[in-house]
Amino acid sequence: MTKTWTTMAAVVLAASLAGAQSQAPKPAAAPQPAGQAAAPAQQPQQAPPPAAKQPAVKSKEEGEALQKLFNDPSLTPDQKLTLAEEFLLRFPKSEFKTMVLRLEMQVYQQKNDFPNMLDFGEKVLKEEPEDAITLILLSTTIPERTGENDLDRDVKLGKAESYAKRAMAAIDKLPKMNPQISDADWDKVRNDARGQVWAGLGLVAMVRKQFTAAEEAFKKATSLQMRQDPVGYWRLGLALQGSKKYAEAREALKKSVAAGGVKVGGRDLSADELKRVEDFLSRQSGQTAAPPPQAPKP
Repeated sequence: MTKTWTTMAAVVLAASLAGAQSQAPKPAAAPQPAGQAAAPAQQPQQAPPPAAKQPAVKSKEEGEALQKLFNDPSLTPDQKLTLAEEFLLRFPKSEFKTMVLRLEMQVYQQKNDFPNMLDFGEKVLKEEPEDAITLILLSTTIPERTGENDLDRDVKLGKAESYAKRAMAAIDKLPKMNPQISDADWDKVRNDARGQVWAGLGLVAMVRKQFTAAEEAFKKATSLQMRQDPVGYWRLGLALQGSKKYAEAREALKKSVAAGGVKVGGRDLSADELKRVEDFLSRQSGQTAAPPPQAPKP
């Protein structure tokens, strides 16, 4: 249920491809006609704030291959993977190598191929150890794929926490991808990314049955993200149930349903869980003894 394309990822891609399209050489200025006075020099303007250095396209063929890979909506996931591997073979020194590897990682996530997603995530980090998008995705996906009875549970959760710590550090010092983005809007983008990291840390705590820590993490996640995330509120509701805070869990689950719910296999997990909690609270108010609802695995 991890977001497959973060707000930050969209900003990075848009800025990078826009830069690629604008890298065609500009025509030289026309010479001044003889006897015509030169135009007065313009007053220097205040330089815009620095933006992150964007990768450069080195040939027309490379630019066309990138546009096809990232902008052709007709491509299937498998076709994207094939084109990505072909791109890396044709342009081994491309400055877009990290971006293409990251795309492959995300496609494997969409295909529900966790081993390959993890493998390509490591390839991205080998090229760029502080790639925030990859660190976010790994820190949130690993705990989703970790069960409380897995023999290597602690190793995997430790990795997720390490990626989360690195993601937070990378987000903190990430420069704006585009100088036209206002400081306030860029802060929103970065806070949204931080919210996703906190959501991953909440999952780590849930697998460990550390419900108080999970509650705190999910509350931070839902407060930072730009849009109300139904999955985040659903998971917060589960964490609150684990802490026996059923009234608060009901409110979180109501927000999840209102935001669109968590639809899986024709069911809305948020609506189902909300009904269980409301039934329990109704029986409790009538002094009818009943066990609390069992929170499903997040």
